[in-house]
Amino acid sequence: MSKKNIALFALLLVLGVIYIFYFTNLFRKTTMEIVYQISPKMGRGKGAIENAVIFSINGKFKLTSVKVVEDSDLKTNKYPHALWHLVSSSNSLPTKAVIYGIPVRGMQSEIPKMKPEKLQKNIPYVLLLEADEIKGQTKFQIR
Repeated sequence: MSKKNIALFALLLVLGVIYIFYFTNLFRKTTMEIVYQISPKMGRGKGAIENAVIFSINGKFKLTSVKVVEDSDLKTNKYPHALWHLVSSSNSLPTKAVIYGIPVRGMQSEIPKMKPEKLQKNIPYVLLLEADEIKGQTKFQIR
């Protein structure tokens, strides 16, 4: 190979690396950011939910675990009691939002037939989300 061909190959290689680094997510660690909102009443009639807690995620994630625990329990216990815990047995659908107590499509309760516990006012809780190796959490409370 001539010097001209080697220089051209090196230039293409450098441009390829720059393209991969800046225009793909190959080397970026994806983060999960969660924002919550409390709706005083969601729905109508008998199926209405009081103080619905809606969690929005900064992208679509195939969740593998959704868990809500008390903040004080999480700080003091290695395995805190889950008030609500969903797991994915195979493939959950990509989702951008989770509503407390409503199952995410493709997920089921870790303990069969277990219902989510009622959230109390003025008690800090933590939502823990997992999507394979990506994890996110947020603290919230109902006032």
